[in-house]
Amino acid sequence: HPFRPYGQTANLAVRHQLFQQFGLFRPYLTTGGDADLCWRILADGAWSIHFAPQAIVKHRHRSTLEALRQQWQRYGRSHRYLHCLHSIALAPELTTNDYIHRWGRWVLQEIPMTIAAMIKGKADWLDVWQTPVGLICHQARSHGQRQAKLPLEAETIEWLPETQR
Repeated sequence: HPFRPYGQTANLAVRHQLFQQFGLFRPYLTTGGDADLCWRILADGAWSIHFAPQAIVKHRHRSTLEALRQQWQRYGRSHRYLHCLHSIALAPELTTNDYIHRWGRWVLQEIPMTIAAMIKGKADWLDVWQTPVGLICHQARSHGQRQAKLPLEAETIEWLPETQR
């Protein structure tokens, strides 16, 4: 993220000491807790995130377009929440002209180029659908951002019990 990096909880390990120092997840934040936790830790300046190439991560990909759209709406809500909590501006949404341009480029440029690459054995039918799927995801994220209402309780940070600090 342009503001600060973060690890996603599906593949994030956090030292116990950091939970003691910065708290746990915000229990009323329904999405984006992983980024929020990382951003609070990184704001201190004494810590960094490291990639562990030997780690094995299993991830469940969405199997339908509707499930993918819902996932991206959650991402949009998360963006809105995080930007409110950390006082950073949201990226601007695509305009109607942006969508027209990207759909036109897909039809007039990307499809012919992908078909040519397919003939050479350097692409397949999935490559044809990258732009439409990307635009659907972008639209869903924008919708999620517009619909998100950060609950007041979301500013609450959960802490370890005194016996574990």
